[in-house]
Amino acid sequence: MRLAITHATCWPEIRRGGERLLADTARFLAARGHDVTVLSTTPAMPQGGQERREEVLYQFLRRRDPPALLARTRQVTLQHLFAWDARVALRQGGYDSVLCYGWQDALGALAARRAGARFRLVVGLIGIPVRAYFRRTPIDGLAFRRAVAGADAVFALSRFAAGRLQAEYGRPAAL
Repeated sequence: MRLAITHATCWPEIRRGGERLLADTARFLAARGHDVTVLSTTPAMPQGGQERREEVLYQFLRRRDPPALLARTRQVTLQHLFAWDARVALRQGGYDSVLCYGWQDALGALAARRAGARFRLVVGLIGIPVRAYFRRTPIDGLAFRRAVAGADAVFALSRFAAGRLQAEYGRPAAL
């Protein structure tokens, strides 16, 4: 199966939970015989590029940082810009399934599907989905709802996170 996994940042350039989860998932799936491509960005290749890391192809999209004022107010972030660019890569990639570790990426994947791409979309929730997170950016709250509603499947990393998604957004999630 041809799989894409997306996240705006990746391991080892950024050493947080989501980035490590992305790298481990990609290696796990590739070891089981899947053709895995990671779509991400890296400061090492700000204009984009690709490299093979073990059995996984990393395709780095152009890294775009938003204007300072928009970034400071969280109106436009690196993740938003990555999702916009990822929609083109996902539309052209010929993937069977796409796993997005960012809800912004998932919105880009939904746009790719509206443009004709045919893949199953899975959204992996790394954090706890609570409406209060989106108070400062209500448009992001609408986008998050659309991303999880449009996915073929959603998974959460804990029962608590799955429960919050069900309670606050009415969407069940697998563990």
